[in-house]
Amino acid sequence: SEINEILIEILASLSRTFSNFERRKSWFVDILNKKRQSHPGTKGPGFSEAHFGNLTGALFKHLKTAIDDNDRRHGLVKKFGRSKVAEIEIFLDNIS
Repeated sequence: SEINEILIEILASLSRTFSNFERRKSWFVDILNKKRQSHPGTKGPGFSEAHFGNLTGALFKHLKTAIDDNDRRHGLVKKFGRSKVAEIEIFLDNIS
């Protein structure tokens, strides 16, 4: 459907902000833990890299499905270019 294709394009664009994956992952984990620590009385373990992996895996699940489908992948290559889709694939490999 058209809505699903728009979602895939949004996720593809968002995934490209993670081109420096390790740096972006560390930043995200740190910011969530700092925000969490700013609330007195918060108990339990903080947000970990494993949590980040679970979150991004769920968030980008539909993009992964699209990349794995040859026709949809071809559409992404036409929209973003082969090198950008290669970057997206590297990102998806990092989170799986």
